[in-house]
Amino acid sequence: MECVRRKPRNGERGGDRRRAGKAERLWRRLNEDLLEGTTFETAEELKEELGLYLLYYNTERPHQGLGGRTPLQALQGLSTN
Repeated sequence: MECVRRKPRNGERGGDRRRAGKAERLWRRLNEDLLEGTTFETAEELKEELGLYLLYYNTERPHQGLGGRTPLQALQGLSTN
């Protein structure tokens, strides 16, 4: 069976596997930390919890790939010390 790749759409960068891997890890963490075993009563509740999780993920949760820094710290060029 032949693998067929679609052409990147406008604004997309083709072949950026590192970026795709980071996105996949985010989705895996989101699923494990927030979604698995959780029932949301409304779409608004899900939206609110997702926003809170992403805030935590980017500002409080240390990332191994960033040397123990949060994405915000890495963006600002800060160290963990």
